[in-house]
Amino acid sequence: MNSALVRSLHLNPQPLVMCFADEKPASALMHDAEKWGCVISLFKASSAGRIIVLDRDNYGCLMQGQGRCFEGEYSSVGLPNYTPDCEYIVLKPLRQIDAADNPQVICMFPELKQLDNLLRLANIDRPSRDAVFAPYATACQTAYLLPYHEGHQQHPRAVIGGFDYVSRRHLDANKVTFAVPWRLFEAMESAYAENA
Repeated sequence: MNSALVRSLHLNPQPLVMCFADEKPASALMHDAEKWGCVISLFKASSAGRIIVLDRDNYGCLMQGQGRCFEGEYSSVGLPNYTPDCEYIVLKPLRQIDAADNPQVICMFPELKQLDNLLRLANIDRPSRDAVFAPYATACQTAYLLPYHEGHQQHPRAVIGGFDYVSRRHLDANKVTFAVPWRLFEAMESAYAENA
């Protein structure tokens, strides 16, 4: 997908899009089921065009089972639980997405100076100015689980994250995650086109 919004902000690395699939894409990266790891650590590889795949059996850490939208051994009070009707969660660079992928969430990695534009666009049609929130949660929960949950709400919100100490080791010091339910991202893209 070619996004004028993303192109204008010069976002690097390329945003990742969460999709559901029943087949594992060829040559996709996947956590070793026997080793601990944070999914955020795979993001740099994805910026070079690699596809990341997650499934029910490969827990990088216990929280990630829930954070990637599969119910797992770990469950946080106050966070939603989902069991997608699919075998895999696929994280693809935005430039590789097409309509057949059925995108659910887009996760961007803005610098603080880029964050202002994203906040403005997310709130452009929201008089209440509450279209973005920053909850206390792990990076995978703020990058995928919570924005996926928001995508099922009447007024979906974007989620700022990447603050927990584990994910900070894998993100540049001046970057956070900004994860958006797909239909809110489409509204932001339209708002950008109308106001550019």
